[in-house]
Amino acid sequence: MAGLGADGPVDGGAHATEGAGDEWICAGVRRVDRLSDHAVEKMKETMDVVQGRRLVIAEATYQHLFTADPAARHLFSLEFRSESNMQDRTARAHGNDSADDARKKSGAGEKPQMHLHGQAQVVAQMLFRFLGSLDNIRDFERHVSVIVAKHAARNIQPEQFFEWGNGFLSAIRAQLGELATPDVMDAWTEAYAYLATLMITKQQEMVEERASQRGGWKGFRPFIVKRLEAVASHGENKAVKLTLVPEDGQPTLVQKPGQYVCVRVSIPVEAGESPAVMHRNYQCAGIPTQGQYEVEVTESYSYRSQSSSNEILLRSLHEGSRLDLSVPLGGFLVGK
Repeated sequence: MAGLGADGPVDGGAHATEGAGDEWICAGVRRVDRLSDHAVEKMKETMDVVQGRRLVIAEATYQHLFTADPAARHLFSLEFRSESNMQDRTARAHGNDSADDARKKSGAGEKPQMHLHGQAQVVAQMLFRFLGSLDNIRDFERHVSVIVAKHAARNIQPEQFFEWGNGFLSAIRAQLGELATPDVMDAWTEAYAYLATLMITKQQEMVEERASQRGGWKGFRPFIVKRLEAVASHGENKAVKLTLVPEDGQPTLVQKPGQYVCVRVSIPVEAGESPAVMHRNYQCAGIPTQGQYEVEVTESYSYRSQSSSNEILLRSLHEGSRLDLSVPLGGFLVGK
């Protein structure tokens, strides 16, 4: 079975077998450090179609990912919303189900589910920028740091790019229809392998750099809620400041202006349901201080949302609660 970036997209969820002479950035995805001129030429032939349907492609990709790997849902901010719009677009993307059939299969309408329209828009914007930079790909590479930092904050592993790539290439093929010739799909497969190589490599560099500093670490580190205190309300929404200290009492990396931490916490579930984990980024507040972080959590409500991530988090925490934190990442972007 060929991997992504070798002989095209694979079917199903099994990892690819690494072939002799191939260098692999992760299981199932061949390392591609530079796009070939042939791949760029073939992508340009279908660029207008992909640009016009990039949001549909992005949403179909996530639908595939969550079907193949339901645990991947926990890597995103929880928003319990109706998925009807996403299901409609996904059905059109794959061209094999009516919107009603797609909703019935997913159970949408019966129980509120996570809706990732916003996340799909982020990917669609990245795809737009990527296709607009095909003649100057190095310019695009300078703009991936924001996404790479979010991947690092959630401790995304290289192997997770494999299934996402399967969904992405499947959606590309469905949208291109008769235009999806073997040459064209080889080009898009090479493009995804290039993007995966770029983001995995930059994430590894970022993680190593942060971990090498005093108080730094890799992945998630246990913290304790030292204090919860109400702060000024934002309109009709209440805000609570959390003071978080490391469980091991060891030094922490002092954050820079504009940086955020990713909070990972187990959240209550109904009897009989599988344990749930929530990931959410919060910008560091207060004066940078060794040994602790402060974040503000606002109880926000939305007409599209039964319970926001923030509300769920605040209901789950009290002084002494344990949660996991990523190292501070991100920061203000200054244009040149």
